[in-house]
Amino acid sequence: MYWYYIINTAIHSGLQSLRYRWLCCR
Repeated sequence: MYWYYIINTAIHSGLQSLRYRWLCCR
């Protein structure tokens, strides 16, 4: 379960950065 938490956190942070970059560049 620990690896799942790490992967989930990484994906979530990645989505947040992508969304922020998309909003900024748009």
